[in-house]
Amino acid sequence: MSVEDEIKDYAREIGVAAVGITGPERLDVALPIYRRRMERGYLTGFEERDLELRLDPGRNLAGVQSVISLAVPYNLDYVQSRKPRFSGQIARVAWGRDYHAVVSEKMTELSAFLKDHFADLRYTAMVDSGPLMDRVIAWRAGLGWFGKNNTLIVPRVGSWVFLGEILINKRLRTDSPIQGDCGQCEECLKACPTKALVEPHMLNGKICLSYLTQTADPAPDQIVQKIERRVYGCDVCQEVCPYNKAAPKIGDKAFTPHVVDPHPDLLDLIGMDQRRFEETVGQTSAGWVGRSIIQRNAIIALADYKDPDTLPIVEKLQGDERPLISGVSRFATKAIRGEINLQ
Repeated sequence: MSVEDEIKDYAREIGVAAVGITGPERLDVALPIYRRRMERGYLTGFEERDLELRLDPGRNLAGVQSVISLAVPYNLDYVQSRKPRFSGQIARVAWGRDYHAVVSEKMTELSAFLKDHFADLRYTAMVDSGPLMDRVIAWRAGLGWFGKNNTLIVPRVGSWVFLGEILINKRLRTDSPIQGDCGQCEECLKACPTKALVEPHMLNGKICLSYLTQTADPAPDQIVQKIERRVYGCDVCQEVCPYNKAAPKIGDKAFTPHVVDPHPDLLDLIGMDQRRFEETVGQTSAGWVGRSIIQRNAIIALADYKDPDTLPIVEKLQGDERPLISGVSRFATKAIRGEINLQ
């Protein structure tokens, strides 16, 4: 058995759904779409500003010879037993333990395996927060192909995967990109609540609901209203994808909800102090945005119910010392009173 096959077998043993290897070449194939997004003003500001760091593996590890790309699944068969009267919605990306930690642990195990096989191994590992374009690395390593919603679709797994990569200073046999496409299907484009998917493979990140639930930047009221009951993230374009509907429920058990329900109690979220936040939401990948943004989203979600019983709660929050909370509470008050039409 080749060392490449040994690496892949071991990765699968530790819960990796797909693994592939690519070389250290620049990711210039991504430049045309990236530049079009930049020219149209679709970038969010969350992206790494140094484009060379995003494109060049050699800028991330001197002497890099190979990049091992991993996909860890998070498609789980989980149904919440009871929903609170006023419940929100958290995207699957933030169910269970923070995926950065879970995937990092798997890469640490794989890195230890590599150390046993290679003398003088130098490496660096990245999980989403690194500057390299994870999806382009994964595509070039043969893990999957790009859907019209910009997600990487892994054969027989779908797009419910977290991506990571390990850069090493050893040369390995590389894999080739695989062919795949969406055909005539445009269900994701049709379903996007804000029409952020402006055309196949082109996302206006600034009106994507996933982005809007993570940024503190203000958005027009008509866009804010599209958040509806989402507290963090948006799964619409993945939920309607036929490849995901047919995908097996093979998500890593670490992503089973345990400290925050997929449909959390909005009143609980709004009322939690910092300690309670750190013990719950802070344990998930949604924790990085901080308590104020999660509570802001929960207030918007509460307003979507238009229930007069919630009016005293949001009216009181207008006096919150945090501008983010007091401002959205004024919006929510008007919405509940019917002064703003939430459609």
